[in-house]
Amino acid sequence: MCHIPPPDVVTKAAGCEAIRKMSNTDQQPVIGVDIGGSHLTAAVVDNGIILPQGRSRIKVNPHAPAAEIFDLWAKCLTEVSAVAGLRLPKIGIAMPGPFEYAAGISRIRGLNKYESLYGINVKNELAGRLQLPAENLIFINDAEAFLLGEVYAGSGAGFDRVIGITLGTGLGSASALDGVVKDENRAVVPYLDSFAEAYISTRGLTGRFEELTGLACKDLKAIITLDNHQKEVREVFSEFTVHLENFLSDFISDTRAEVVVIGGNIARADSWFLPELQNRLRSRFPGTSLRLTELWEDAALVGATAVFAEKYSRSEIQNT
Repeated sequence: MCHIPPPDVVTKAAGCEAIRKMSNTDQQPVIGVDIGGSHLTAAVVDNGIILPQGRSRIKVNPHAPAAEIFDLWAKCLTEVSAVAGLRLPKIGIAMPGPFEYAAGISRIRGLNKYESLYGINVKNELAGRLQLPAENLIFINDAEAFLLGEVYAGSGAGFDRVIGITLGTGLGSASALDGVVKDENRAVVPYLDSFAEAYISTRGLTGRFEELTGLACKDLKAIITLDNHQKEVREVFSEFTVHLENFLSDFISDTRAEVVVIGGNIARADSWFLPELQNRLRSRFPGTSLRLTELWEDAALVGATAVFAEKYSRSEIQNT
């Protein structure tokens, strides 16, 4: 759980440490990193703004040996740092779980990705390759990073109670309530005969489409572009909207959210579900608005570096 920036306190990613602002006169831009299932994206971020120089996205084999993965990550980050002219950069890393974020130890296992990193101190491995002090690297849960970025510089800015979901290969969920951001991990909430993520995800959509048509499509774009199956596409999205309504109704009720920020690749197909979803939720939650992400893929990059927006000193430690 991490704190977001209410005017004079920010939270250190994952761990979590409440951190109080000091002067930022000597603070250089920092590097934000988003680690996905098969890629790494890195960019230079200055007070919530991604700079044009140094941005990089590389493919990563999630089944490679640990040393190969670390070497590739470090090579990319070294190049980004060099292009931006950063000396001893600070790096915020949005990382999927399970992961010991404060210590930097991977606990990813049984998820068909990064199995070779299990039990390894990723922070120390990367710091050594980058020749940086370990404290220059901070890890944050990827769902938290998405919402922290939106609260810091996107659709959730200026609100006290915000929840966020990412709709893609998986279902991410996080909350930012009265200055505290945390991963809600609602993908595993029991739903119908399975879990929420089984229905509210790309594989949920493609799986249902295959049930209706017998056609196996690899992704959402492949479904939408099938002109001769638009009836089935509409049916799939109609059912998806109902599932999402049920999911968000509980989430909003539990958090009394003012704003719901929606991101992820499925959000790019918002015309297929968002207007109906808004209509369904408006009568039940008139004080809650639904908003698409403003930052899209950049949200996690910004969120991962929000703690470095200024120079901070540690004021207290919360282990959560």
